[in-house]
Amino acid sequence: MKTYLLIIILFASLSSFGQDSTKVDYFKPKMYSIETKDGAIIIGTVVSEDQKHIVLQTKSMGLVTIEIVNIKLKKEIFETSFKKGEYWFENPNGTRYIIGPSAFTLKKGEGYYQNLYLFGQSVNVGITDHITIGGGTEIASLLFAQEAPKILFLTPKVGFDVSPKFKMGVGALYVHVASFDSNDDRTNLGIIYGLGTIGNLDNNFTLGVGWGFHHSKYIDYSTQLTEIDKGVSAKPIITLSGMTRLSKRFGLVTENWIFPISSQEYDLNGSISNTKYDYKAFFSYGCRFMGERMAVDFGFLNNSELDAGIGIPYIDFVVKFGGGKIK
Repeated sequence: MKTYLLIIILFASLSSFGQDSTKVDYFKPKMYSIETKDGAIIIGTVVSEDQKHIVLQTKSMGLVTIEIVNIKLKKEIFETSFKKGEYWFENPNGTRYIIGPSAFTLKKGEGYYQNLYLFGQSVNVGITDHITIGGGTEIASLLFAQEAPKILFLTPKVGFDVSPKFKMGVGALYVHVASFDSNDDRTNLGIIYGLGTIGNLDNNFTLGVGWGFHHSKYIDYSTQLTEIDKGVSAKPIITLSGMTRLSKRFGLVTENWIFPISSQEYDLNGSISNTKYDYKAFFSYGCRFMGERMAVDFGFLNNSELDAGIGIPYIDFVVKFGGGKIK
């Protein structure tokens, strides 16, 4: 059943790639989505605009005059944002699946806050239209042990367009893990990766390839000496992820990691004679519930060796900010 759900999500996203073929007529009056400071969202074409007011021709309310000082966000929208006559706001979490990213980047000034399992906190911001940088931490140490967070991470990413339907990106996940007791143990680890994403923000599929690295400092209790362990993975980590938007407020998402697991073979003298690699897959599938500025994901994580039924539940929510301005 889990395999079938993953296939459904991936094929649904693939089958949707060609659906945004509506051409934009740039000679038509510009259409905007305007959010006022009291939270109202008004969509219409511009009839007139000056330094104090903007007048929109709306579908249901006729002419609407809005004072410029009352505008919180103003964003131009196009015909491709309408499905069967209904306006679909932009996917508020289109640059990321659950934990891993797509090759899409945030626009300059856009950002989002993500909360994973309540204890994982992160923020990502678009520095330019092609560079996104983020980071975060956990707050379990603070809440339960009254100690500073033990895990800190950074997530820089650069993305660019190859064609209207294909994006590429490179990035890194860097994690610092401090000691959970009084000694000076600490670990730095992460992954440097490349991504290719086909599709659009609503329906896409991403292939990622990356190499893990680690640098650990720890006390060898048998000798009481400080030891260093470091290295880079000999084989790549592979990710296969996809999302598809089925309605204005609902979509499906899957994120799947394939890790190389090494094992050693020894000769008669006890020396390593050969290193073998087997790939183990960890997969996820879930639902995404979307609002104009917020998304909630709920689903399950699993792999073939876990006796976890349909999987280990996960939940996260994202709140988007920025991304609009008054011109």
